[in-house]
Amino acid sequence: MDLDDMFGRHPRPLLQLHLQLRQRPPDDPHEELHIFFVNEGRAAARFTRMLGRVLDPSTVITGGSGIADVSAINDGAPRFLYIDNVGVIHPNGMASAVGHAIIRRDTKGAPLKLHAKWYCDEMQARSADLDLVPGVLLVARWDRGQVAAPSGASLLGHPRASRHLDRPPLLGHESASAAGRCAREGRMKGLDMTRETAAFVCSHVFNRSRPILLVAREAGDWMYLCGQAHGEDEQYHVIGAGHLLERDSTLSAVTDLPENMEAERPSVTAPWAATRAHARIAHRS
Repeated sequence: MDLDDMFGRHPRPLLQLHLQLRQRPPDDPHEELHIFFVNEGRAAARFTRMLGRVLDPSTVITGGSGIADVSAINDGAPRFLYIDNVGVIHPNGMASAVGHAIIRRDTKGAPLKLHAKWYCDEMQARSADLDLVPGVLLVARWDRGQVAAPSGASLLGHPRASRHLDRPPLLGHESASAAGRCAREGRMKGLDMTRETAAFVCSHVFNRSRPILLVAREAGDWMYLCGQAHGEDEQYHVIGAGHLLERDSTLSAVTDLPENMEAERPSVTAPWAATRAHARIAHRS
């Protein structure tokens, strides 16, 4: 962040790129590469561009939505392009689905190596070399290359819908930009938490088999968990925190939980006890 942006003289956008490689049924040789942007800056993003280069030369881009196949003008090398000269991506933490590319390759189901470059007006171009694991939501970061959400984390709802997704858990890393944005917007305080504020939940909370007994706010991310031990194959989900508040009104007591703190209770009728947060969801690359 430059000094003009830091001190509010010239706010700028800052786009974070999210990608997910989705598998089609086994009898379908195609895969879908879905692309999302989150504006973590302080100004609206306009004239957005994203160029992707698939490193596997056997890959063929066969279609998609919102994404152009530009392989023919790049000596047949598999490349795709996203251009938006009209739309605006606001700095509100919402994950905006910009489109998807349909691909076919000899190694369907294997990790997909990709080089991505993206930028918008008033933002310096960013690039990253990525290794996409099928089904894993990946965040392309120019400072750490890439990070992945927990196994099983997903964007719920129609893939083209805009969903609030501050970021997948980056436990053990700093999240100054996300925390600063939340503080500025006051989105996380009291009952102002919206229905679309992203929250990670364990499978027991997701399917309502156990109540929420542990709330953690780690590295800018909100987690609502059952408080019990989870195995390595635990499937975490992303849902709107406001829906959890509607389900259990006692959660309103901890919606102002400070950064890197957690609150736990032995039962839904017991008071909350706040302590320093521990890493509840391990980072998986």
